[in-house]
Amino acid sequence: MLNIKNTTERGKKLKNTTIVTYHNFMNQIIFKGFQKRDYDFFMVLCSQLRDQKTNKIILTFREIKELSHYNLSTNNERFISELRRMYDRLMNISSRIEIENRISMFVLFHTFDIDKDKQTLTVSVNENFLFLLNNLNREFTELDLKNFTSLKSRYSKALYRKLRQFRFTGIYIVKIDELKQFLDVPKDYTPNKLKDKAINPAIRELKEYFPGLHVETNNAKTRGNKILGFTFKFKKQSLKISTDNIVKEADFETGDVDAVLEKNVIVDDPKEITNDYDEMCDYLLKICRTKEKL
Repeated sequence: MLNIKNTTERGKKLKNTTIVTYHNFMNQIIFKGFQKRDYDFFMVLCSQLRDQKTNKIILTFREIKELSHYNLSTNNERFISELRRMYDRLMNISSRIEIENRISMFVLFHTFDIDKDKQTLTVSVNENFLFLLNNLNREFTELDLKNFTSLKSRYSKALYRKLRQFRFTGIYIVKIDELKQFLDVPKDYTPNKLKDKAINPAIRELKEYFPGLHVETNNAKTRGNKILGFTFKFKKQSLKISTDNIVKEADFETGDVDAVLEKNVIVDDPKEITNDYDEMCDYLLKICRTKEKL
């Protein structure tokens, strides 16, 4: 709930962090209408709300500006306007999760209170979506906030998130329609225009963070060689685990490696990638059933 007021409820104050970690399901959300600044504000809040459950946290305007690399000399009225714009666009996201006879709309923030006098934002996470930012030990994406906010294009920011999900496999395979939706490009973009206006500029900007990054076109094996999708490849990140941890397993299905070995691990070549989120579905199903009993 968005609220702009002159006093703010006492909340929990967090230390700054440069790492953003969230459940891979977040990468399935289409942030329609989001621009560069919206992405930056959103990721700053996610970085601060990690493992805070439903606790309210308080961030000063200056903290948000510094973490998002926002121009500190910009007046607060404009800053508040842009912060509200991000919230409004987030509320307009049409993504929903439907399980059995229940539909959960994507409303990540339960509290969103702007205090003009104290120059603070009080924010908390909707309990139905705690799994996105809490208790993350598998199927999660981790990104560097400084690198993310330094990206100049919203297409680069969107693709950066997705490639970070597949950091341990070094390969991301996607159908063309899915990529167009995810990047939120104009509907009239042809495959060639998609590459020229969105993919290639993003790759040029992202090569600094993904060595060897390039894209291959996946064509149909029929007359006309229709473009079906793209494969993004880059140097995969080696997973090194200390000897104090316990052996689990490597999960290539979502690009995340849930491997905790007693020695250093180098991930083998990935299998064909799919995106199943059974853990998330189980979580929401439990929510639905619990509410039915109340």
